Amino acid sequence: MTITYFQKWYMDITKNKVKNNPDLTKELGGSKLSKLKIEVKNLLSQTKSIVNEFIEKNSTWWHEKPGVKKVPDFTESMSQNLRYIAGKLGPILEKYGYITSDPADPSLWREWDKMEFNRPQNARPFYPQHLDWEEPMRDMIAEYEELMTEGIHYSHSIKKLKKEKAQLEVDDLWEQA
Repeated sequence: MTITYFQKWYMDITKNKVKNNPDLTKELGGSKLSKLKIEVKNLLSQTKSIVNEFIEKNSTWWHEKPGVKKVPDFTESMSQNLRYIAGKLGPILEKYGYITSDPADPSLWREWDKMEFNRPQNARPFYPQHLDWEEPMRDMIAEYEELMTEGIHYSHSIKKLKKEKAQLEVDDLWEQA
């Protein structure tokens, strides 16, 4: 679902930029527009590996890592990762003049530093706005958050029961000594 969403999103955003900037589009001409289209299609073919890079192999999935002490804010973490995926279109649009390349412009498609004040020299592509999800994706995210909350509850219960069991075993050992 995420891969399909971004493939459509990349193409829709590009078409939108092209249509909403007619002077620039005419200035680029057919040859450069063809190159732009090829670069976007190459991005579409890489979408699966991009999604894997930012979502599949990520700390967002806390439950897959044993011994996690602090559970991340799923919604925030997922939002950040999705904006990195969306940001992969940025360098292409920048190259053709459809979005800014000025580091001082807040609409630049690059990540902010930890204080969200500056963009580092080597800032990664990052979509500067929030993404609007279709209903099925919103439902899936809500379901995961619900399951995550249940998982945290069960994890705490298991730890408590293990501690109680250990205390009973020690108590028995004490009585037998």
